[in-house]
Amino acid sequence: MKEKTIHVVSALSYTGTLKQAFSEMGVTDEIIYLPVAFSFFYIPKDFSDKELCFSALSNCNPYFDSQCLYEELRKFIDKDFTQYDKVIVWHGWEADDLLLLYLMSVLVESNLYHVDIRECKELVKKQSPSMRRSYFGLGWVSPYDITSFNLYSYAKSLSEEEKEHNKKQWYRWANSSSPYRISSLSDGIIREYPVDFMDEVILDCAKKESQIRVIVAYVMGRFSDIQLHDTYISRRILELYWEGKLTISVTPCLEESANTENQ
Repeated sequence: MKEKTIHVVSALSYTGTLKQAFSEMGVTDEIIYLPVAFSFFYIPKDFSDKELCFSALSNCNPYFDSQCLYEELRKFIDKDFTQYDKVIVWHGWEADDLLLLYLMSVLVESNLYHVDIRECKELVKKQSPSMRRSYFGLGWVSPYDITSFNLYSYAKSLSEEEKEHNKKQWYRWANSSSPYRISSLSDGIIREYPVDFMDEVILDCAKKESQIRVIVAYVMGRFSDIQLHDTYISRRILELYWEGKLTISVTPCLEESANTENQ
């Protein structure tokens, strides 16, 4: 009987990357994604309906259906992973990738595997020296990378020690009150950040610039030592706008944020 395998990634867009690569490789494995970004969504303290609702509602984007998000999250948590011979988590150093790995170590008792893209030295060498420091997330990986470097072959099982470590990390972050959990580009360690850590930079730039994209790029440049996604910044700009601290037009930001969080 053919081995039954499922691959798990931290974003919808990554499923497309794997699907395209697997199609070229003749692989028909199932692929799913975690529907929330735990780097800035509320992390449930347990898997009760109440806690999962808190997580879904922590998304401040009014263009996003929290009920639908809750249902998707509930479905992910309740999935029967025992039916698979291998459950493979794909990850790098990004906070969302690692938090997914920690979660899966709680949800999957055995048969848990992972593909750590950092272990493919050829993949890292492919980048210019200035890019290698940040080459640690699936967002940097293309279908061509997966096929040409045969990243599928890097899948290996997690030891009991690794799973125990990951479980402790999950519960550690589930009990954190920090609104932002972001990986460092230098060591990949997830660190906590307060809700207002980027406010001064945003407001300073907004005094001179009204284009949302320019503000986002400026903030990313000022925090170049961490993996600060544009989604985080756009979300905070929206919050500052709703709090009456920004007077610029944020209509494009609303639309882009909605599109990004649905990917």
